[in-house]
Amino acid sequence: MKPHFPFTFMCLICLTQSERTPTIVGITENQIRNLGSTVELSCSVLYSQDFPVMWMKVDRERTSDPLYLSSDSTPLISDSRFSLRYDKSSTTYTLQIRDIQSSDSGIYKCIIFLSQINYISKEMELSVYSPPLIYDNSSSTIVVSESNPVNLECYAGGTPKPLISWKRENDALLPTGGAVYRGNVLKINSVKKDDRGTYYCIADNKVGEVVKKSIALEVEFPPNVMANRQWVQQAVNYDADLECRVEAFPAPTIVWSKDDITLSNNQHYKITPTTPIGQYRDSMLRVIKVGPGQYGTYLCKAVNKLGESTAKIYLQEVDDPVCPPACGSGHYSAGTTLAPTKSTMDKESKAAEMETDVLTKILLEESETFELFYKPSYFNVVELNASEENSTTAKEPQVAVAPVQCKPASDKVFKKDKSAQTLRSQSIMVVKHKFTNTTG
Repeated sequence: MKPHFPFTFMCLICLTQSERTPTIVGITENQIRNLGSTVELSCSVLYSQDFPVMWMKVDRERTSDPLYLSSDSTPLISDSRFSLRYDKSSTTYTLQIRDIQSSDSGIYKCIIFLSQINYISKEMELSVYSPPLIYDNSSSTIVVSESNPVNLECYAGGTPKPLISWKRENDALLPTGGAVYRGNVLKINSVKKDDRGTYYCIADNKVGEVVKKSIALEVEFPPNVMANRQWVQQAVNYDADLECRVEAFPAPTIVWSKDDITLSNNQHYKITPTTPIGQYRDSMLRVIKVGPGQYGTYLCKAVNKLGESTAKIYLQEVDDPVCPPACGSGHYSAGTTLAPTKSTMDKESKAAEMETDVLTKILLEESETFELFYKPSYFNVVELNASEENSTTAKEPQVAVAPVQCKPASDKVFKKDKSAQTLRSQSIMVVKHKFTNTTG
């Protein structure tokens, strides 16, 4: 019986071909590199001489759009930073990338194509250290009504992945408690007006500088009105200022009223708004030359879409004018000062008499001749003429004169402050007068 040699030979050929199936025996492990550095990616294969070997880059966010970098030992891209080297002894294809950029990060595959639809591959990942970058899809201003929940969100990219933390301006306490919160989302379950302000999202991955983004949280809340002074006193025919401060957001409408009548600017009233300070607004109502019918209760009312608030201010009549605003109301000429009324006449008269005695004693000790004029404050306004250097004259009403005589010894002047404030408190004027002869 003859042996079947052809069959045996064919089986040996089949066995040899099956043993020579192309394979990838090794690929470089995952790499992390700094910007501007160089990396080499190696792929070692066996039995691939009859099949194309390729390097391919795949972006994780665009897997359907791969970038073919080389075929066998031939580069397929024009970027001079990429080069390919083939070592026949080890059947290794080495892809070199110089001056690494952030865009070079991704998945790199070494592929042996067996057919149009059949291939074998291995892959590795190249990561490029990059500083953190906060995505700008988070809002820079968030408006929320009081008691509602709100989420402050912040996301960032970079390699390694940045850690996100939150802080408030001036290191104020966060609504969640503490000065720092870590995480992409800062959640406030029930926002309060005290939570308003600037929050900072901070991204850090220890590569490059820390970056941050500010987010302004504006909290809408109903008005709160406070009276600067709840009781205001003023005499008849003098101006009176009533003031209130309003805290609210959004900005409220402020209205003044008395006896259910809304007040406006006219010959009797002047409403002056002031420049807002943050979420505070001040408003002043000036009652011009208060009349008897203008005393009573005034209301300062503030309204916005979330509610309203009212403060009461009481304007009370008194005998003596109150300064301010009476002292600066413009109803008095320059060089005019207010003096006590008759209600304080007795007290000031006695004080003036005591001071007269003291001044008389001083004059006698100085051995000078003066006339001393004693002027009690029996009137409300004294017109002062301050233009004369050595004299102060009261135009009206008439004042009592108390002469004091002594022998002239020198031409010195007894100096005394002649300011309106001093004259008002002391009600004394000393005028130099040198006598040419003695009168009885």
